[in-house]
Amino acid sequence: MTHKNLPKNWDFFMCRIEGAPASIRTNLALVDIAPLEGLTQRLQFYIKMQNPRPDGLSSNEEYPILCDIEDAIGEKAGATGAVLAGVVKSEGFLELWFYTQNAEALAKTCEEALQAFEGYQSGYNIAEDPEWEDYFGFLYPDEFSYQTMQNRKVLMQLEKNGDKMEVPREIDHFIYFKEADQQQAFAKEAEDKGFKVRFNDDEFVEDRKAEGKEYPYMVEATREDSPLAIDDIVWDLLELASPFEGNYDGWGCVNVQ
Repeated sequence: MTHKNLPKNWDFFMCRIEGAPASIRTNLALVDIAPLEGLTQRLQFYIKMQNPRPDGLSSNEEYPILCDIEDAIGEKAGATGAVLAGVVKSEGFLELWFYTQNAEALAKTCEEALQAFEGYQSGYNIAEDPEWEDYFGFLYPDEFSYQTMQNRKVLMQLEKNGDKMEVPREIDHFIYFKEADQQQAFAKEAEDKGFKVRFNDDEFVEDRKAEGKEYPYMVEATREDSPLAIDDIVWDLLELASPFEGNYDGWGCVNVQ
């Protein structure tokens, strides 16, 4: 069985794995289609870096060859029908996480592909994972890491537009709720944090309910801040919204030249 033309949306987040700095790059698009039929085994194929940074992440010097290794192994693995779900770098290792029908055979395929790169040592770990628990529970970011990834995209666009990101300006945040009382309770908490709040009108709510939206009630929370502090601001709002089952849906601001 092969799985060709799968959707792709690769992005990375930083975290710690057992106390060590780690970079995890994940195909986020798989979250909507996983688990894939027939791919019940998980292969963690790891390669020891030759020149990692002191913190265990990849160095600038070795980064290009690690990309070549990933591409070479990924191409051979893909030809077998395996799916690369994520890539982890930590403690001096590059790890490729695949889902496949036959992990033992795939490990041999990966080892053969790595032979083209002199001096690189490898190993692997296999697990039965028919529900893709490692993808959802480890490779896929939690809500804080996911929002940091989204923040990075907006900041990159602001920088591309020549924005003076150190300059404070009004930043609008959008948070959705299942019930009106949750919306109102969150709004009070947000006002105590210095946010101005605005609610949707009744027509907006009814339209969202008619569309089958689980979160029809919206709060727009606005405060003057610098985009450079956006991660801390958003994380605070996520924590603030959590007791009320709030769903944070992003932020926006004007461009400051």
